[in-house]
Amino acid sequence: MSGHNANRNGFAERMWSTTAMARQFGVHERDARNRVNLGQLVPTSRTASGRARWRRADFAAQIAPHASHIPRAVAHPSGVTVWSGLTQVVAQPGRAIEVSARAVTLMLLPEEARQLTAILPAAIATADAQDPDCTCRELTSPAGTTIVPVPSCPVHQGATP
Repeated sequence: MSGHNANRNGFAERMWSTTAMARQFGVHERDARNRVNLGQLVPTSRTASGRARWRRADFAAQIAPHASHIPRAVAHPSGVTVWSGLTQVVAQPGRAIEVSARAVTLMLLPEEARQLTAILPAAIATADAQDPDCTCRELTSPAGTTIVPVPSCPVHQGATP
């Protein structure tokens, strides 16, 4: 059902079958397999026998436009998997917490996750703040803040930040 492949950093990364991914994402197994066969979903890799294998992030990115719903959380006997958009968090008793987003996975011990949770709000506020030397205009909407470039800006020089 699952196996391992080396990721970009040379570490073992879990690979999943189409059936396993369909179950985790609440998609009909037959629909997922048909989309793979039609080329609408392209697996991360294939086994020597031709079976599709997936990283969670790769499956999530491709199935989201086709799925009528992506579950917010799925409880498993061995732990819980939570999605928010294409970000996934997997927690299992006695194991590191796995956080995946945009094909990058972080493995965090519970204490590291607690520390990260404590400092993230300040980091987000800093990242969202406009550079003090920037003279571009900020437009705020319900979707968020957008910086509109100004050609005379010493930071962006008219380029989109």
